[in-house]
Amino acid sequence: LASPDRAGKHDDDPELDEILDPSGDAWIRFLRARNGNVDKAFKMMSNHLAWRCDYRPWTITPAEIEHQNVTGKVRIGGLDSRDGRPVLVFDDSKENSKDHEMQLRSLVYHVCRVDRACRRDPNLGKYLLFIHLRDFKLSKAPGRKQSTNTLSLLQDQFPERLGRAILYKPPTVFAAMLSMVKPFMTEVTRNKIIAITGNADAGSKNDLKMRGIAGGDWRELTGATMPQSSPEISPGYDHARAWAEVVREHEEEEERRRAWAESRAGRGCRHREFARSDSVSSMDVSNKAAAVVGGPAGGKKKSKLAPEEPGSRRTSRDGSVDVFFDAMETI
Repeated sequence: LASPDRAGKHDDDPELDEILDPSGDAWIRFLRARNGNVDKAFKMMSNHLAWRCDYRPWTITPAEIEHQNVTGKVRIGGLDSRDGRPVLVFDDSKENSKDHEMQLRSLVYHVCRVDRACRRDPNLGKYLLFIHLRDFKLSKAPGRKQSTNTLSLLQDQFPERLGRAILYKPPTVFAAMLSMVKPFMTEVTRNKIIAITGNADAGSKNDLKMRGIAGGDWRELTGATMPQSSPEISPGYDHARAWAEVVREHEEEEERRRAWAESRAGRGCRHREFARSDSVSSMDVSNKAAAVVGGPAGGKKKSKLAPEEPGSRRTSRDGSVDVFFDAMETI
């Protein structure tokens, strides 16, 4: 971060102070993603900050990516009525572009929206990923590079944010696709994936399962079983309505950024302190790890901060709450 090629590139990042705040949940998540190993978590955070510096996700605008979103292939359906978590919806069968870079930028934009929602409400913590697979075809499936880029984004840049990944009505052929990307998933990520197959009508076993995961309005949030405005559009997606909400949210975020810039005028940012740090303990990360893991930070004691399994509820010592869905059938 202090290297000449990155000098000053973080100065207009309005979310950096939130991310590096030792009282926030970012350090907890990065520590958990690295099983409580402070050095590895610090390196992971450093890589994340370098990615933010180079990719500059806060500069992506709705106008830049709107074409990527007219079919509803990637969208945020809203907050589920069970836990109030953001619902991120994927529908690769409605792919309308071959521009992989713009596809990734659109994905980054929406994942950053989800991350902000989770970061600013510590009671959320995680999001629900819903993947439409009813119309899945290998001929339209993302390539290996694109799939691994998506996994890398979710696991390396936004670790410990995924609560559940719902594979909705996957065809048999999808097993081949899943086997291709599974080696790149962590064990915990694999355990968070569940499949919904067969009947999902009101009152069915699958309906009750989804109500237990996302609440009674799960169909409206995800578009499952909802009508399509045309065959090219994802079920339940209304672009005019959805994009008006995206633009409204973006304008609010821009106003917040302007206020942030004015408040930081002439003052240093936390990332400069981070870049000058001689040790992890100077950012209170070792102390946080010791408090949550137990025992001396960096010691050889077995970590208690490993990624948590579904079916448990844990309140960390800093007051953040991680709520995990009840154990469900996994694939």
